[in-house]
Amino acid sequence: MFKRLWLWMILIVSGLAAPLPEAPPKGPNEVFVAVLSHFPNADEVEKKLYTYLGQLPGIDYILQPDTAQELFAQLAKVTQKGKKIRYLVIAGHGAAADPHITFRTDQLTASHVDVATFETQLAKSLKLNESENNEYDNVDREWASNRIDNALTFRQENRQRLADLNAAADGMAEGAVVLLLNCSAGATPQARAMSQGLGEALLSQGGGTMVVSTSDIEIDQALASLSLAAIVRTRKWVSAGDYWTSGNWMRMDIPKKPRKFLFSAFHPTALAEAEVGQIVKMRLTTDAYRSGGRLLYYWNNNPVGTPEPEFKLRVVDNPSHRIDVDVKVKDQAGRVASDRFTVRIAMKVRVPSLLNGETGTPIRVKAVPEGGSPPYRYEWMLGGRPTDQHQQTSDWRFAEPGRYLLTARVTDSRESRRAGETIVQVKTSSTRAPSFQGVWRGPYNNSRNEPGQTTVQLTEAQGKVTGTDDGLTILDGRRNGNTMTWRLEKDGGFAKGGCTWNVTVQILDDGNTLVQKYTGRDHRTEKNDGGYYTGQSTLRR
Repeated sequence: MFKRLWLWMILIVSGLAAPLPEAPPKGPNEVFVAVLSHFPNADEVEKKLYTYLGQLPGIDYILQPDTAQELFAQLAKVTQKGKKIRYLVIAGHGAAADPHITFRTDQLTASHVDVATFETQLAKSLKLNESENNEYDNVDREWASNRIDNALTFRQENRQRLADLNAAADGMAEGAVVLLLNCSAGATPQARAMSQGLGEALLSQGGGTMVVSTSDIEIDQALASLSLAAIVRTRKWVSAGDYWTSGNWMRMDIPKKPRKFLFSAFHPTALAEAEVGQIVKMRLTTDAYRSGGRLLYYWNNNPVGTPEPEFKLRVVDNPSHRIDVDVKVKDQAGRVASDRFTVRIAMKVRVPSLLNGETGTPIRVKAVPEGGSPPYRYEWMLGGRPTDQHQQTSDWRFAEPGRYLLTARVTDSRESRRAGETIVQVKTSSTRAPSFQGVWRGPYNNSRNEPGQTTVQLTEAQGKVTGTDDGLTILDGRRNGNTMTWRLEKDGGFAKGGCTWNVTVQILDDGNTLVQKYTGRDHRTEKNDGGYYTGQSTLRR
């Protein structure tokens, strides 16, 4: 009775703001949770806050997350076995000019609880498959793959933030109360907006109340001499030795507004390819809500849903050379999401598995593409090295016996590339291959319309050819049947401000005629046409 009399007298005299609201009653399977980040070098305020939280009646858990993101993950963990949080107290330093709640390694700001932005960004990312499919015909595959990887990283960040918030919100009891022991959490429009955003992120599933202070909060221990001061500030009886806190408290009602956004997506597959007859497995990833119940998947507009998020497809070719698989997923709360999985039908390149021939005798190989989108580009490789052969049908002469690997690389109009390989087995011919040895002369012309005369002096020994071409030393001379390639450099070559030529010569069956073709690159004209030009000549010995 004496305590109540003194308390009423103090309240009448003080005229202070309303005291901190009492914690709500705890229902069955409901818990009270307090939050204060762990600070190894805690200041006096942080130490007092921790002690205060420990003496709050009914507190079941005190969480100590290091980051803002970790806070929501820990809240979700507390409630993962069906418990609901009725009362949540989040403590930490804050400021009116810069609204935040301090954690050990970062600060909780409005950006951490901006649910609308997370949902918008994820909705945009769901268009990733579609946009990449539309651009597929016109983009470099490696560039597109890097773009997808970057987009996926950004998508995953937003997914994780939203999933943690949704899981925490699912664990809040209907009508829950969240108290911010945070200075000036309601002092300014910016501060109230952050508190409102945090409330909506945590309480919108079942509605509830935020309790914040429009001023800095005060916290201390009621000693015998300070008990009266504590009672005046809190407008409650505070026994000596207890910790107390005061502020100019206000309530913010958060209406019930369940979230409708459901994220469900495949990994972007614009560059995915599969061959005819191949079985492709595709799996949909959905960030489900605990409150959403069972998920059902509707594949390719099937009116009957299945609980299986995986779909198998056997690839069959069609005129468009692509297969689109659409899926819609629904939860029991009425949320709906959809996505598309696209498979490009890969091209095959058919070449003979084995060819036989003799040294010096032409061997003809044809590459036949199956599938893909014409027109096609061809590139032939010998022993893994590029050649100047770029036709569908290629003729080869080999000067030395042995086994040679020929590879036909075919690229279609969508920049899809496939290769076919064949082994050419070459035996020694009874007819000796013609020699390149000697001095060869004849006229030349080039793409710059610069006619002239060419003189080539060749020496051949043991399949290798050396010599000069218009006075320049032949470099990297190689013979391949009746064909030879070499390289020329002038003034250090193109890289050092001079010129470089790549030359191919073929000796005709008469043994006395050379057909020479070359590509040159002149550093002096680089700005005009990249320095590239071509030329050819017919030489006789």
